[in-house]
Amino acid sequence: MLSSIRNFSKSIYAKIFLIIIAIPFVFWGMGPVFNSGTKNVILEIGNDKITIQEFGAFINTHTPTDVQLNKDLIDRLLTAFIAEKVIEKEIEYFDIRLPNVSLKKIIINTNEFKKENKFSRTEYEKYLIKNNSSAVAYESNIAKNYKKKQLFGLISGGITPSLSMVNLNYNEINQKRSVDLIKLNNFLNTKIKISDEEIKKYYEFNKQKYKIIKKTIKFNKINPKNLIGSDGFDSLFFEKIDEIEDLIVDGENVADISKRYNLSNPEEKFFFQSNFQKKTNYGEDFPNELVDRIFKIDESQPTILEERNDEYFIIELIKTDENINLSNDPIIKEDILSVLKKQNKIKILSDIATKVNNKTFLKKDFYDFSKKENSEINSLTFGSLNDDKKLNQDFVTQIYKLPESSIMVITNQNLTENYLVYIKSIKNSYIKKDDENYDKYLNLSKVKLTSSIYNTYDLYLKSKYNIDINYKALKSINNYTE
Repeated sequence: MLSSIRNFSKSIYAKIFLIIIAIPFVFWGMGPVFNSGTKNVILEIGNDKITIQEFGAFINTHTPTDVQLNKDLIDRLLTAFIAEKVIEKEIEYFDIRLPNVSLKKIIINTNEFKKENKFSRTEYEKYLIKNNSSAVAYESNIAKNYKKKQLFGLISGGITPSLSMVNLNYNEINQKRSVDLIKLNNFLNTKIKISDEEIKKYYEFNKQKYKIIKKTIKFNKINPKNLIGSDGFDSLFFEKIDEIEDLIVDGENVADISKRYNLSNPEEKFFFQSNFQKKTNYGEDFPNELVDRIFKIDESQPTILEERNDEYFIIELIKTDENINLSNDPIIKEDILSVLKKQNKIKILSDIATKVNNKTFLKKDFYDFSKKENSEINSLTFGSLNDDKKLNQDFVTQIYKLPESSIMVITNQNLTENYLVYIKSIKNSYIKKDDENYDKYLNLSKVKLTSSIYNTYDLYLKSKYNIDINYKALKSINNYTE
């Protein structure tokens, strides 16, 4: 995980505004995990040294109670924390403030705190209690958000794109395009021939891929009816559940527990898992979402208690078997053929694309290809970037990135649809200020221009602040998740 942020000082700036806007500022409930320890410096921003305790406090307040803290989350929180600190320094640099009188106006004009259209101190305090916050913390967050908004306004406020810029963005979406298109699927199918020798060779190099793990379990369901003879989840039921958990810790298995509480005999069930084929439906008597849990059971502690959909399951892992399927298994052979065909498709399509990029496959070659391979040419016209009546939107988007007289190979992710495209003509479109859609494209242009300004400002921040991360201190925080 550390590798994703090791070069942080080179990449943080392009993300600052997105991160700060996207991350909420009031999360509640993390315990005092980071309230103790030595005050190690976790990072330096310029001359400012920031302690591990300060970052720990940030984690405590920005992690929801229902989210498991892990290394990946800590990395993302560190990104947000650094971005927040840089923004704070910029706010301080520009001396952006929120006077108390302005803070008061914001609070008393918040609809959530009104009763009969007037500010209610009682409603305000009820909100604070509901969100487990103090007035000081809440008002501090208001001030932070206000100052950030003012900073963003200072950087990008007052922007008015010109008519030519609006038309540039309008034309990108609404220009009309005429293309010739060759479907490549039939061509690929005739070119790709997979021999038995190739299948055998692939299998020998990838045997582990076809390893099948079989888990045998015994399980029993527990609900109020079969445990205490009642329909309700009352204190007696949960008292019995606690007893069962203690018995599992003491080493009792599902048969022992079932007998002790007069439950029905445990059922036996098998589950299979492999890298190339996954079974997803295990019947109504066993929840699919518990299957992954079964494959994570520690064999030194084979019995577990799990709850799903108001039912408890005592599950005992009986044994684990591993087998490698033979290459002549029809399912294995089908999987190998699929992989090899895809590899061949990639090679053939890449060869064509390379020729196109090197300017050795031109307009004449496009039409000669159609004749030589007996591939039909389809002439299509698109009214706009959003015209997906003839082709999938992803393909249309690719087509609209090309200049006139260009050739391109376009495919979908699984290589099930593959085309060779020639851009015959582009007819540009324009919009006037009195058009009913002008404001829509004016706002779009503002967004793009603002983004461009932010990117320029990010480059400025990169040169202004030097950021150094203490990875030893970060590791001490990551150790809490292990």
